Amino acid sequence: GLVLLGATWFGFYLARQLSIPLEQLAQAAQKVVKGEYDEVSISSGAPEINRLIGDFNTMTTYLGRSEREIREANENLSKTLSQLNEHSRYVEVVLSQVTTGVISVNQENIITMVNRHAAKLLDVDPVELIGKKAELVLSKEYYQIFAELVGAMRTQKAPTLQKEIQISVKGRPLLLQMTVSVLTDKEGKEIGKVLRVTESRQGGVSPVSL
Repeated sequence: GLVLLGATWFGFYLARQLSIPLEQLAQAAQKVVKGEYDEVSISSGAPEINRLIGDFNTMTTYLGRSEREIREANENLSKTLSQLNEHSRYVEVVLSQVTTGVISVNQENIITMVNRHAAKLLDVDPVELIGKKAELVLSKEYYQIFAELVGAMRTQKAPTLQKEIQISVKGRPLLLQMTVSVLTDKEGKEIGKVLRVTESRQGGVSPVSL
């Protein structure tokens, strides 16, 4: 009877030694789901359970570090985007005040900016152009002029090309000085092109009716 009682007590004791760590692991796992990555500071008489606890703590440490790195990266990205937006707004304000028409396109030929003076000179609406493919929203004549300038620039392998062109806007003849240039990033990689347009009063012209 004493042996049976002892065996029964040992069985309950062993079950308790195993169940308590497993319960705490289960609770810790539920916290992980909520984003809490606390290590489990428990031990068990069973080597398998201790190995499981060690693996769990290794996992939570890794997850916690990864989440911090992701959070810091997101914060840095948000800060950078905010600074870029502020810079972009500043550039837009400056360009809107200059007396030179400025139109830019990216590598996909999408119009990224049309300043106020360019819109007035060419009688176009920036809202209808920005964010859209140049060949789809510019008039056939306007796009042909732009394409010919870009083509000539590539043929001459020049980063900038300037040309005087006479057009007609709402029946009014207009002599324009057009300059197309390649836009590059800090590494010198081409990221687009910018077209500068100013009204000219003299010089040889290439008449084009728009």
